[in-house]
Amino acid sequence: MGKKNLCEWTKSDLKAKPGKYARLVLPPRYLCTACGRVASDADRLCKPVRLSDPTSS
Repeated sequence: MGKKNLCEWTKSDLKAKPGKYARLVLPPRYLCTACGRVASDADRLCKPVRLSDPTSS
């Protein structure tokens, strides 16, 4: 598995590297508007939007 964004990960990728996946998604700060995945960094998603901070409301 090279450096693909999370939107490209398959189920087998997730099963093979669950720890790596967790490090890339926690804490979730961005949401991909194409597939609905989340990530801590925008550059890991193909169409990211910033999630609002739930503690700021």
